[in-house]
Amino acid sequence: MKASKNLISLLILTISILFSLNTFASDKKGTKAEAAAAEKLEQAVARASKNDWKVYAKAATLLINRGHHLELARAWATHAIEVENNAITQEALADYFFRTHDLQTAFHHYQLGIRLAVKSHNKDSLIRLQRKALAVGREVKKVSRKL
Repeated sequence: MKASKNLISLLILTISILFSLNTFASDKKGTKAEAAAAEKLEQAVARASKNDWKVYAKAATLLINRGHHLELARAWATHAIEVENNAITQEALADYFFRTHDLQTAFHHYQLGIRLAVKSHNKDSLIRLQRKALAVGREVKKVSRKL
């Protein structure tokens, strides 16, 4: 069991490195490379247990950070929350909403993540979520002033 978790972690790390390397590719090559990397990520998620929220959350985060296949990323983040509602899974969904410019919903999910991080004493997630919530909250405030 531990070996399979290590294998999945290694696979996700490899795919994230592929995403990083693709940054320097030309647009045409980048598009093909992005599609190939997304396909590998889909395969990794397909091999993962349906109850392994970490793989789904990490895969969603990778796609969201790259800005590609956002609906697939949202589905994976939502599935991760259904398996285990925690600070990390809420952060993945909040990042999706932030990336798609739904700031109110992003702020809401960052707040949920903060509450869960406090409950579980997850200091790293708490600090990261507070920083993101503060930035999004400022943007929400700017937008509401313009209205």
